[in-house]
Amino acid sequence: MLRSKMAAYFLHRYHSSAVNVGLLKGANPLNTPTTAGKPLILIADDRPSSRELLRTVLERAGYDVIEAEDGEQALAQARNRHPSLILLDLQMPRLDGFQVLQQLQEDPAFAAVPVLALTASAMRGDREKILAAGFTDYLAKPAGPEVLRETVARLLRS
Repeated sequence: MLRSKMAAYFLHRYHSSAVNVGLLKGANPLNTPTTAGKPLILIADDRPSSRELLRTVLERAGYDVIEAEDGEQALAQARNRHPSLILLDLQMPRLDGFQVLQQLQEDPAFAAVPVLALTASAMRGDREKILAAGFTDYLAKPAGPEVLRETVARLLRS
């Protein structure tokens, strides 16, 4: 069950646009290889409501999704499941998003895996700092479903 009115609003907007472009039919909108035929996306965020919103938007767009609630779980999930894309909240317990990224960068198995930073902090200079650390891209929370869907599709194509 969605925990916020904002999440319900974004899902309503997403559902309306997704129906118009045919994304809710379960088809893979991209032709990226995965074991199940759909790209696998790891969402790492310590807030259950954020994970739920992201999961719902991404699953409705045709992706398979796995979750982690902290940085250590994110690393374990990434190493065990080898996702096509990783969405990392920057402020998580145990290991923050920067620490997770650093460990992923040390592993050659993740050299080609895009890592999208998610943060509620949208201060001037944050984007540059995040990209300089090695994240593939950055989204400020809350990102609308259309922006999220388009960013994920673009990162998976590159």
